[in-house]
Amino acid sequence: NELQTLGYIPIIAHPERNKAIAKNPYLLYELISNGAMSQLTASSLLGDFGRSAQKLSLRFIECHLAHFIASDAHSVEHRPFVLNQLFDERKLMPYRNKIEEMIENAKAIVNNEAVYSDKPCEPEMMRRFLRWF
Repeated sequence: NELQTLGYIPIIAHPERNKAIAKNPYLLYELISNGAMSQLTASSLLGDFGRSAQKLSLRFIECHLAHFIASDAHSVEHRPFVLNQLFDERKLMPYRNKIEEMIENAKAIVNNEAVYSDKPCEPEMMRRFLRWF
């Protein structure tokens, strides 16, 4: 809350890979409901961090709990830039518009512009999306 009082918005990085959030996704819901935003990793959406991280990433998108996508590129050999691959992945086609929006949001935040954000799903709807946990 102190950061928000100063005009900063907390951004939760790769929540799909956070053990506490993966175990209890409602933690992310609470953070987002209180003004935070979250950033998924492109490699998670592609399944590079396993099926569980991929499925959780997609659920976060469906529940409006993800606002940005990061390349998480470290080097050409280790964790290369993969954002463009998101548009080639057949499984991600239904999410294409949202992925584009999340990439645009990342550009907006760098330029200190407004970021688009939908209200997160209500907890009852989240239960339906996250029932496999």
